[in-house]
Amino acid sequence: MSSYSPDTDEPKSLTAAWIATILLIVVYVVGLLIFPPLYDAPKGEVSSFVLFIGRFHPIFLHMPVGVLGVLVLFELICSTRRGEQKFGEASLLMLIFGAIGAVLAVFAGIMLSREGGYVGGNFSLHQTMGLLGTAGVLIALVVRLMGMGRNSMELLNAYRAVYFISFGIMGLGAHFGGNMSHGNKFLTEHAPESVEHRGPTDSAP
Repeated sequence: MSSYSPDTDEPKSLTAAWIATILLIVVYVVGLLIFPPLYDAPKGEVSSFVLFIGRFHPIFLHMPVGVLGVLVLFELICSTRRGEQKFGEASLLMLIFGAIGAVLAVFAGIMLSREGGYVGGNFSLHQTMGLLGTAGVLIALVVRLMGMGRNSMELLNAYRAVYFISFGIMGLGAHFGGNMSHGNKFLTEHAPESVEHRGPTDSAP
């Protein structure tokens, strides 16, 4: 994929990774133009193929969450130059696969919403944060490639900041998706009474 070697000052060849990244960004942008996200009930007929692909949203969703979650641990290790030397390429590979999975999950989710019945605050937050989180991961991928190409720890640290924020947004969006499937009280239904009945304005003990 590359001749990346962070222990040298020579320019890095990351051509294949750049091509994959640019193609992925183009697919994401063009795909959103073809299948724009809806926040109201869909109008008109929807092909059965679109609905069929949409049903894979829960499956596509788990791959990027798992890969990008493991990547958080790798990036904490890579925050030192020694860690970047050992695991930088592995982190890049995970980031690319995680970004691909996130894009697939977004489009499958948009197609799933064409079935109708997906409205309300939880849905709006789930969809919006999924879109923003995926866009952030793609931006983070570009910044990581720039940092690796220039052997710049400053750019790599900037990448990690963008990535951690984007992953946090995706995680919060996944929470609202869980609320859609299981209800707003799914996490606290069997919690201790002090937690279950604490409102947003209650003070901590």
